[in-house]
Amino acid sequence: MRISAVNYVFEADKDMYGGHYPNEPPTGKPDVGTDDYGYLDHIYTKDLEETYELVSQFREIFDAISVRDNMTRIMITEAHTSIKNVVRYYGEGMHLGAQIPMNFVFVDDVDKESDARDITYTTDKWMTYKPMKRPANWVTGNHDTSRLASRFRSELVDAFNMLVLLLPGIAFTYMGEEIGMVNGFVSWSETKDPLACNTDDPVNFINVSRDPVRTPFQWRNYKNGGFSTAAKTWLPIADGFESLNVAQQRSSVRSHYQVYRTLTSLRLRPAFKLGRFESLALNNDVFGFKRLAALSFSVKDIIV
Repeated sequence: MRISAVNYVFEADKDMYGGHYPNEPPTGKPDVGTDDYGYLDHIYTKDLEETYELVSQFREIFDAISVRDNMTRIMITEAHTSIKNVVRYYGEGMHLGAQIPMNFVFVDDVDKESDARDITYTTDKWMTYKPMKRPANWVTGNHDTSRLASRFRSELVDAFNMLVLLLPGIAFTYMGEEIGMVNGFVSWSETKDPLACNTDDPVNFINVSRDPVRTPFQWRNYKNGGFSTAAKTWLPIADGFESLNVAQQRSSVRSHYQVYRTLTSLRLRPAFKLGRFESLALNNDVFGFKRLAALSFSVKDIIV
């Protein structure tokens, strides 16, 4: 079960403040309008202590159900917040939390201006903050984030897939990143995203719409990209699907698909399953890392 925006589950109890919800203080950030969400410091409506206790209770229920049929139930938490708050969702002390608090450092902390030093810092930061006996995880995109090929450039798709699949821990791949899909164009008349529709602005809606990253998966050079045989899909297929699709890349000697497939095979090797991790930035232009397989492993080294 993936719990979206988990850090907004609780807000301050108004009974603790004379029957009125307390006003949140301004952040003092320059050039932020009073109607902007970032104008206030949301200390009463997010990241409250009760949230961590609730996640711990959920975990107890999950584990109790899992014991019945020996099938592990996995809890994933999504929270765009400080890294200190995110890693708390793993649980603290004797209280277990989510198995996978989603790691968005490659989404929130890396952009087109980032260099090898930034990648090294971002990667090492997560490995430093997460609990030692808990698995890391890596995310480069989701249904709210511009696709890798559009956010950066298509030449970097393989590199980011290498990071996700070969760094220590759990790999998340948003559909389409395996083949380097790009953002599609969704016109005002075809827009479905509530964020865009609520603007009631047929000109500037594109600035907030998430529909371009949600266009159908591109399987082959067929109608609707082979995604559906229906007359029309919920969102239109992205332009260029005729040449950018799974079938085309499967028949190529070198493609995003072929690189991704090779990487998934590498993940089966001991060095990538359980090996140590070291990283290095070379001349600010090259981010390098290595995985080192130990000669032997103890069951205690493996955390499920």
